[in-house]
Amino acid sequence: MAAPQTDASPVLQPLRRADTRLQVGVPRPLRAPCRIDALELLAHVDDGVLDLRRLAGRAWGGRLDASGRADAASGNLALRLRADDVDLRSLLADTTGYDGLRGRARIDADLRSRGATVGALGAALNGRDAVASDAARQTEFSELRGSFDLRDRVAHNDDLDGSSEFFSLGGKGTIDLAQGRMDYLLRARVINTAGGRAGPGRQWCCSTA
Repeated sequence: MAAPQTDASPVLQPLRRADTRLQVGVPRPLRAPCRIDALELLAHVDDGVLDLRRLAGRAWGGRLDASGRADAASGNLALRLRADDVDLRSLLADTTGYDGLRGRARIDADLRSRGATVGALGAALNGRDAVASDAARQTEFSELRGSFDLRDRVAHNDDLDGSSEFFSLGGKGTIDLAQGRMDYLLRARVINTAGGRAGPGRQWCCSTA
């Protein structure tokens, strides 16, 4: 059994010892937390550089398509990911253990980092992640969307937008992934269903450490 990977584990150095062309098709499902079937992989490794031409498959009831590049010499890592019509509950439950949201989602992420170890790559994570969903909780949102700009593992959001039959929701704030801290301002406004006009608004400040 392989040793568990730690924050200090080198992740890109093994590329220096590889020189290969990979083209893999896996028609059978992979177990959770992957939950991916019909996997297609096309990648080249040459002189310490991994060129992920395509990683695609059916994932969490939807479709996953990714590409990227990793350079062992510079420590640069880039990933482009798009997922369409995925089951939000299954995705979050398998990857984070959280199952409080329901619905189908579209995810569009463009992430970059640089470092020699797992910890360094995580600390230098940058990029943009946009999520659009018909996610529903007890309030049954008809739509929920937002995007996050990542810089050094801190996610900034200022365009959260959700709506249901009875109220609209907006918000902005930051999520510090390294410190496990969130500072967020939520604004909700009740919709007058009889007249179709917005009613009184409320706002809440959320802060966790």
